[in-house]
Amino acid sequence: MRYLPIIGLALAIVALVVLVFPLVRTQRHLREVRAELGKTNEQLVQERGASAELEKVVANLKTELDTVNRARTELKENLDDANSDVEQLRSDLDAAQSQLRGGKAELAESETQIGDLKKQLAATTADRDAAQSKLSETQSRLEALNSELEKAKGAAEQANTKATELENTVNSENSEIERLKGELEQRSPPPVTVSPPENDSSTPQ
Repeated sequence: MRYLPIIGLALAIVALVVLVFPLVRTQRHLREVRAELGKTNEQLVQERGASAELEKVVANLKTELDTVNRARTELKENLDDANSDVEQLRSDLDAAQSQLRGGKAELAESETQIGDLKKQLAATTADRDAAQSKLSETQSRLEALNSELEKAKGAAEQANTKATELENTVNSENSEIERLKGELEQRSPPPVTVSPPENDSSTPQ
């Protein structure tokens, strides 16, 4: 009978160890999950920043694209006007040449008019060619901007998708932390009371 308190104390210690070991392991797991959650949150902030930068790039490209479109429209209008002037000058040149063949008396004046019209035609043709070259450059720039805009949109969509995935991961890890907290509370060991040994009159002296 004298060994019963010692046995009870030993059993209490064993029970305490059995309860404390899972508790320590759960706390260690909880710390690891919290550390992983911190890293994930940092990565989420970075991805959101990258997504915002890409959205700014997309907005800037759209603005530049609108400007180039307006410039292309203006150049097309100028080119149409130049073509119209060229056709009119050609018509005037044909008329002047016809008058030249019709009367020798007006030969000198007609030749002067023809010379002036040829000069005007050359100048207008040069303007038309310059406008055509500028329009080609603008069209190439427009195509390059469209390509950059599509790439920027794709990168922005990928960044948004990754940010969404990271948010889902954060939510999942938060749920895991709450579950571990509940498990930790359930596994907390109750207080152990050890009574002092009682005197037994039947114990031999």
